[in-house]
Amino acid sequence: MNTQALLFIGLAPLVILIPLFIAFLNLIIFGLQNRNISYKANINIKRGFLLGTILGPLGMLINLMQAVKPTMKLLIFGIFRVLLVLLINRLIVIAANLDIVYNVFSPIFIYVFGTTFILRGKDSFNFSANGTIKIDN
Repeated sequence: MNTQALLFIGLAPLVILIPLFIAFLNLIIFGLQNRNISYKANINIKRGFLLGTILGPLGMLINLMQAVKPTMKLLIFGIFRVLLVLLINRLIVIAANLDIVYNVFSPIFIYVFGTTFILRGKDSFNFSANGTIKIDN
């Protein structure tokens, strides 16, 4: 085998598998949650789903800014949620006492659970779009 083939085999997980994994996470977690947010706020569901799938947490933030009226109460809850996620993340890293946990698990925890909990709170993993749509006559 030549050197280029070995280099490709070694870099294949970084170049191919990791972006596919991130795209899958964005589709399942952020895309479906944005669909739910858009459905409840009666805004464009397809655009919300695509924002979540393509941009991930940033798409969810954009969708929430369009769907939810910001108040001081929501801001304070968001700050407390950030502190709670940082505390839980630090406790997991200290309890495991392994470098691999800090290098691998911590970013995945923050990306998947942290951002969704910070932005959505108790509705973090509510993927259903069932409910009543408000129609103004």
